[in-house]
Amino acid sequence: MQGRESEYRMPEWLLGRDEMIEACAARDIGAVFRLARRHTGCYNSRLARLCGLTPSRVGEYTSGRSHAQQQQVIERVADGLGIPGHMLGLAPRPWESGDVPALPAPRVPRIGGEPTGPPWPGSGEHEGAASGHDTALADAFDVGFAENAEKVVELSTEVALDIAVGGHARVLYRHVLLNLGERPMARFARQVWFEQTSGRISLVPVRSPTAGTAPSHAVTIRRVHETETFLKFACLITPPLAPRESLVLQYLCTGGLFVNDHYWRQDIVRPTKQLQLTVRQLGVATLRGCDVLEEQADGREAPSSSGVAWTHREDGTVLITCCRADLHAPRALTLRWDVAAAGRPAAEGPVAAPDGLPIGTPAEA
Repeated sequence: MQGRESEYRMPEWLLGRDEMIEACAARDIGAVFRLARRHTGCYNSRLARLCGLTPSRVGEYTSGRSHAQQQQVIERVADGLGIPGHMLGLAPRPWESGDVPALPAPRVPRIGGEPTGPPWPGSGEHEGAASGHDTALADAFDVGFAENAEKVVELSTEVALDIAVGGHARVLYRHVLLNLGERPMARFARQVWFEQTSGRISLVPVRSPTAGTAPSHAVTIRRVHETETFLKFACLITPPLAPRESLVLQYLCTGGLFVNDHYWRQDIVRPTKQLQLTVRQLGVATLRGCDVLEEQADGREAPSSSGVAWTHREDGTVLITCCRADLHAPRALTLRWDVAAAGRPAAEGPVAAPDGLPIGTPAEA
């Protein structure tokens, strides 16, 4: 692709619509194209030109006869329509900011020669993505990386926070699990909590664009314990994840609020090969800084800015990406960003104590 057409950029109001966020999270390019046509009048011929595709291929995507799977196609759509990389599970695109270097997106393993796609065709029972055996992948992985821990590792963990002007948050989780142990894995327990919510915390599967493909595993999400601000849940895997088998889990959490001070604590409870945290917040008047605090197993804490990139657009959108690799458990990362919302003055002096502070902490039970 030679470059994006300068006269077209998907409007912010369309990028912020729920159906567009969900379509991008699921990498459902057909739905993205349909929304662009419906709301901006951008027809197949122009979509094809913008994204470096043929009109017939665009027609196949919009009609649902075909689904985009190749990373190169996803990148072309992001660049052609001006969709921020984090919405499609990509690193920030080069055009998002000339000052922020593009960070590599977490590598997703190939299972049986095909890329692992987003999970859950979607039904009353939350179904997992197709998975399979890949002995070469397991053998190539640094088995010593999982010493003194359960033999299930996370090849990649991606957490994407999308925060609206009023502070309402949508958090998309994506885990790529690999069982290096000798026993099947049947339960994947997590928890999430916020200091302030808009109501009951909601947890729903993200529909896969390959909804017609039967998954190798069914994953039932069971709510174990909850309060107004806390939810403990478990992903029950049927049949269990066999040794040397991998699986993709993806789910969307809503109901949390980001009000004053802003940070996100991510607990590392299994050896994790790749971690990516992304934040997109709208309606920000001032971005005063961003940093990461690393907490080691012995309780020691150390600030670090490695692998962190951020930008503040003229339209008030803040984009932050934090990438880490080869993380041992247990440890935790806290990503903190200091912002003032539009219409509110920036705070003076040090960051205030938490008050309505949103914290999300996926963790094993």
